[in-house]
Order: sequence, then structure tokens, then C-alpha cells
Amino acid sequence: MKLRYKLVQGTTLAFGPVKDVSATTAREGDIGVHLDSAGRVESSNSVTFAIPEVYCQDVIRRFDAHQAFTVEAYDPQRGKFGHGLLAWVDNRIDPDTATLKCRASLIPEGENLMVPGLFLNLRLCWR
Repeated sequence: MKLRYKLVQGTTLAFGPVKDVSATTAREGDIGVHLDSAGRVESSNSVTFAIPEVYCQDVIRRFDAHQAFTVEAYDPQRGKFGHGLLAWVDNRIDPDTATLKCRASLIPEGENLMVPGLFLNLRLCWR
């Protein structure tokens, strides 16, 4: 199974400062980068997700250098779900999907519950 990623404003991948802009309008000097992905809750405080292999080099280098990656979680029906940090990156790319598995520790906001199997939209952010 191959996954497709669209380079469209407000969907799967966007670059830019605080506001979302399309990848084609990103330019050197913009502050911050974020990558959106679907994720699944694994336990009461962790969620797994995958990123396309094209971003693996940058993410692994920064992760190994102990740079912080923040993760924002969104429930498709109710908006912001929680926030956290990237906690783990797999040591190999899945050849079937051309993605790298990652895990983040999340803190749910408000009355949100981390139920195993729940799907969330995740945003991995770095500077």
C-alpha cells in the first residue's frame, strides 16, 4: 500500500511561519516548518504516526541532535485534542509505504481521553 501526500494549503503538508501557506510559496527565511500526518493512539499517553521518507533525513538529524519537535493533535470533529513531544523514531523506513514510524508523547487537553485505537490528525513542528 502506497500513501499519497498532497502539497495543498491546509491539508497534508505546509511550510511557513505561524500561518499555513502552500509548500510552493515557502521560501528561505520562513520561521518554522510543520508536517501534518494521521496518527493512532497506542496508550494513555502515546500516539504513533508515519512521515514520508523525503523528510526522514532532516527529522532524524534533528532528533539525534536532541532538538525538540512539538506535536499538536487534532480531533477531526472537535478541533484541538492535545499537545506533546516527539519521543521515538524508528531506525528503518518501511519499504511498503516509504514512511518512517514515529511515536509522540501527548497530553490531552480538557476532557479529551486517550483511547487506544483512536485516530487523530497530528502536526509535527520544528524550527
